[in-house]
Amino acid sequence: MKLYFYFARRFTSNVLGLFGIFLVLGLLIEMIEILRKFDSASLGFLDVVALTALRIPAGVYAVFPLLILLATIFLYLGLAKSSELVVTRAAGRSALRALAAPVSVALVVGVVVVAVFNPIVTASSKQFKVLERQLNHGPDTTLSLGPDGLWLRQGSDLGQTVIHAERANSDGSELLNVTFFGFDADSKTSFQIAAARAQLKSGYWLASTTKEW
Repeated sequence: MKLYFYFARRFTSNVLGLFGIFLVLGLLIEMIEILRKFDSASLGFLDVVALTALRIPAGVYAVFPLLILLATIFLYLGLAKSSELVVTRAAGRSALRALAAPVSVALVVGVVVVAVFNPIVTASSKQFKVLERQLNHGPDTTLSLGPDGLWLRQGSDLGQTVIHAERANSDGSELLNVTFFGFDADSKTSFQIAAARAQLKSGYWLASTTKEW
């Protein structure tokens, strides 16, 4: 039993070590990306830290399968290099049973990541969008998902625009089969635009194959 605990401890230390490495690299990459994306002259240090902290959970969550794979490779490379696997087999232990401890740790890590880390990623990504919009001084938006597609409302001093799309990509920056309904300051319909595709650019939507009323 002590042997299995030893393997589990070695695997856990590999997972934590690689997690720390990926976390540091992710922080540096996200910080550089945020400084490149936003106006660094108007972006304070606390803003950079806040944006980076909100972005990093999604990045780490995306590489967790790779992290587990690398931790497993490093574990068995280390055991083979130190001849501990040979000693384990010589002691009459099954090679398949030696996998039980790392597999158990991987299952526990997977459950914790899905049950605990996944909601954190969802909440932090949503808060990042809010903070990003505030820093870009963009218009207020309201998003709703329903069985008939995606509904988005965005407002400005000139009026409101209601957007309906049948489909969207994962981050909502590209809409398919989309219709724009424009309303003036008196809530009267001012225009309607139907487009096959619309892409979100810096402060505007770029629509293609459009019809306007």
